[in-house]
Amino acid sequence: MFGGVTSEKYVSSLVFVLIAVVLTTLIVLYITEIGISYREVIVTSVALAGLLVFAAGERGLKVGFVFLVVTFGLGYRTTTVTPGLSVHPSEFVLWGLLALPILQPTNWRRGKKKIWLPYWLILFIPFWILAWWQGLSVGLRWVEMFNEFRNFLLLVPLFIVTEMVLANRTNWRHVLLTFFCIGTWIAGMGVLEYMFPEIKTVFSAFITAPEAYESPEGFARAIFSFWGTPAATFILVLSAPIAIVMWYWWKTPWQRGLILLALAFQVCGIYIGGYRSMWMVFAVELLVFALLCRKTVVAAVSLLFPILGGWLLPAAAHERALSGISLVTGNPQHTDTSGIKRWGRVTAAFADTLNQPMGHGWAASGWVHNDFIQVGANLGLLAGLLFAGAFLFTLWRIFRRVLVPSVPEDLQLGLALLVSFVAAGAVLGLEGVEVVTQLVLPVWFIWVLVEVWLRQKPKARRAFYVTPAYISTSTDL
Repeated sequence: MFGGVTSEKYVSSLVFVLIAVVLTTLIVLYITEIGISYREVIVTSVALAGLLVFAAGERGLKVGFVFLVVTFGLGYRTTTVTPGLSVHPSEFVLWGLLALPILQPTNWRRGKKKIWLPYWLILFIPFWILAWWQGLSVGLRWVEMFNEFRNFLLLVPLFIVTEMVLANRTNWRHVLLTFFCIGTWIAGMGVLEYMFPEIKTVFSAFITAPEAYESPEGFARAIFSFWGTPAATFILVLSAPIAIVMWYWWKTPWQRGLILLALAFQVCGIYIGGYRSMWMVFAVELLVFALLCRKTVVAAVSLLFPILGGWLLPAAAHERALSGISLVTGNPQHTDTSGIKRWGRVTAAFADTLNQPMGHGWAASGWVHNDFIQVGANLGLLAGLLFAGAFLFTLWRIFRRVLVPSVPEDLQLGLALLVSFVAAGAVLGLEGVEVVTQLVLPVWFIWVLVEVWLRQKPKARRAFYVTPAYISTSTDL
């Protein structure tokens, strides 16, 4: 037995050294011949992270998963495979993490980790296959179909890897802290560009056009050039609620001061992004938090915050918010051409779903900006109902758990996940992100975290909360 283990470790070490030498040689040759840009930086970072994960042994899966969360901050920086196919670094990382237990079977067996997928996802997969048949039969381009299909396929490795990583309850802190920090980084860079657009002269390879542009209402919207689009704010409404549980985990004044500062950056990022839907989502998040936080003072402050903010905001922000309300109620203003186009896409896709209940195939309906309806139009009415039903059922389960927690210590983490999950559903329903990996993967990430948390037994999580010396069992918030 000793000889077998030693032999396997020796082989792993030898493979690691050989891969490191080959990669280093290729990187040096590439930089020497072609030069270096942000693409080379990203590819090199992913390669080095892969080596680190492989060399970390049993901890490699956790290290790689944290790195996966870090890739959410890369935005629209992708690698072009073909003229119609670009791959985001997060995809390489996620599929690599799924392959890790295969390359290191000893760690897989010793950890006794199980493969698990929720029932709704298993029932969802046959509709994926049917959508391929439907699309190919009417002549849809395979690359466009694949671009949409692969974003749903990412749910499979994400569920498996997340379940394995979070089987160790202490990993919750590292994963959520990383996600909160990435949200702060995205917001911080957006705010920096917005206030000092001349920064592009310093980081010209990473920031190209940071100048704000005006909406029809005259509101100056941040471009989030470093990330690639103002849609970066979709991630911010997902990461901001994590402050709830971080406030509970880290209690010293300087730690809470940093949390408040980071949260302020994220709120500011949501505001300057100018997405009316995200403004409304954040207001709903505050409302949900206020109703469930069980602290009268905190609830009152949360409810007064948007009222005070609305009073202090300029007239252009008021006009933009009102135009968003008109759009949601089905009466878009005539100057809101973007909103009118989106409303038209949603209504057309909904009509297509009813007219063709079997679906039209992957990517048939284009970018609808409502993923629940888009799934119905492309994959069929039953698939759309299953997808929407899965979200609502998960929302009901986590709401019930938070409302009546089996273990008091569960409240803070559950509340943070619930508020973020509400935002995830709003992003799916109000913006539609399934067509772009860098937009949909953070949403899948929150959904999977919620499913995994609900799957874990509350009593087993108690030790996770009380083990660190600086964490008390108080529910003070």
